[in-house]
Amino acid sequence: MMMRMRTMAIVCGVGTVLAVLGGVTSSSAQAAPGADLSGTWTGSVCVSDTPKPMTLTLHQDGKTLTGKVDIKDVPVLHFTDGALTGQIKVGARDTMFKFTAPLTPDAQNRARKASFGGTLKHDELQGGVEVLTDSGSDWSSDQHNCKFTLKRAQ
Repeated sequence: MMMRMRTMAIVCGVGTVLAVLGGVTSSSAQAAPGADLSGTWTGSVCVSDTPKPMTLTLHQDGKTLTGKVDIKDVPVLHFTDGALTGQIKVGARDTMFKFTAPLTPDAQNRARKASFGGTLKHDELQGGVEVLTDSGSDWSSDQHNCKFTLKRAQ
């Protein structure tokens, strides 16, 4: 009986150690950085149901994104220099991103920017872009909602 109790105590002790080590391992895995969005992404953005070529060059430093965006032949998305800034958020299921790039001013010389947002899914960026205009007290949407799909360039 005494031997049986010691065996159970040892087994329980080993189980506790494994459970604790397992907890350390899984918390370390959760703390690991998410997917890296750095690199060149190419594909298209649909503007008025017409696909237009889009290239995105991203650099990720932690949760911060910088880079350049280029969309061909879309006057409403005429970028001043294509420079972008933004953030990523690594969730339990996916990586979400959001960034903005300045656009040329509108006809009334009001500042404008393009706001991009979406998710990384299986090495593909999917999302949308919205044109925002500075109305003086806030940024208002110009209702140019465009969807894009980009793949990492090889």
